[in-house]
Amino acid sequence: MPTSVIVAASGEATGNVQSVATATEELSSLVNEISRQVQASARMAGEAVTQARTTTERVSELSVAATRIGDVVELINNLWGAAVRSRRRKRR
Repeated sequence: MPTSVIVAASGEATGNVQSVATATEELSSLVNEISRQVQASARMAGEAVTQARTTTERVSELSVAATRIGDVVELINNLWGAAVRSRRRKRR
C-alpha cells in the first residue's frame, strides 16, 4: 500500500475521530441542557403544587369565614326582628 494512501486514510480517520468527538461534546451539552430544563420544570411543578395547596387552604378558610359572617348576619336579623316585634307589642 502506498504511503500516500496510508496518510490519506490516517487523515480521514483523524477527521472522523474529531467529528465523533465534536458530536459527542454537542450531545453531552444537549443532554446537560435537557437535564437542566427537566429540573427547572420539576421545580416549577412543585411550586405550582405548593401554590395550589395554599390556595385550597385559603379558599377553605374563606368558606369558614363566609359561614361565620352568614351566622352573624342571621343573628343580627333575628335580633332586629325581635326588637321590631317587641316595639309592636309595646305600642298595642
